[in-house]
Amino acid sequence: MQYVRLLNIIEPYKSGTALGLSSVHMSENKQYILAGYHDEKLRLINSLSWSELFAFDHSWEELTELNSSEFLNIYRESESKDGVFFEAMSRPFKVPRTTP
Repeated sequence: MQYVRLLNIIEPYKSGTALGLSSVHMSENKQYILAGYHDEKLRLINSLSWSELFAFDHSWEELTELNSSEFLNIYRESESKDGVFFEAMSRPFKVPRTTP
């Protein structure tokens, strides 16, 4: 029989009203977990320390220097005849909205 040890509990909702998790993805090197929640926040979690590194509020339609970090960089994935490439977007960032 295998035993599992609980390392940490992540509580993204401080108010006590848990809306729930909508999606989870793990990085290829298994060091980071990207979790999307129904409070319209995307959280980056370090899987070694189990601490939240970054929370991104994607309820905004436009990101400016007033509502986002100056260190935030967003890249757009594009395709050409030579293959896939990433280009840096400039501020203010226009965040596209999609609905399921």
